[in-house]
Amino acid sequence: MTVAEWVRELRGRSVELWFEGDRLRFRAPKGALSADERAALAARRGEIVAQLRAEAPERTAPLSFSQQSLWFLHHQAPESTAYHVAIAVRIATPVEFAALRQALQALVDRHATLRTTYVLAGGAPVQRIAGSTEVALEVHDAAGQDDAALRAIVEADYRRPFDLERGPILRASLYRCGAMGQVLLLTV
Repeated sequence: MTVAEWVRELRGRSVELWFEGDRLRFRAPKGALSADERAALAARRGEIVAQLRAEAPERTAPLSFSQQSLWFLHHQAPESTAYHVAIAVRIATPVEFAALRQALQALVDRHATLRTTYVLAGGAPVQRIAGSTEVALEVHDAAGQDDAALRAIVEADYRRPFDLERGPILRASLYRCGAMGQVLLLTV
């Protein structure tokens, strides 16, 4: 049985399946899953999460007044950083890349706003909310940069424009600074 068939069969037995980052979650009525099926869910977690991501529906919705303002300003001045919100943090300890990426993915999976792009439909802007979006965590080598040079690099990254029609609208950059640790920049 393929993963898609198995997922359909489980749903037919009222087993709810969802993902948070790379973690598979499920809820089942009492007795709906045998111990072997629970073990199979754990063993095939990656395949099932990939299937759920592929099935996640995209939807559209009208823009809120704030989103209309954002869309309008973006089309008037696409290079503007007026709506950028960012945080840069220095991390002195080693960073486990996979764990950081998984945490960011869980954040994007949980918050539809971070999976939203803005497109024209019927001559009017609408929100297009992706069912799932892979988070992009960019890693940059900044070893050997002094504080002023590192600040300039991070500020240039912050000022990069977003493409609201294609997304993503969350940018994550990790700057590895050698003995100085790392700098994580999150821009939305």
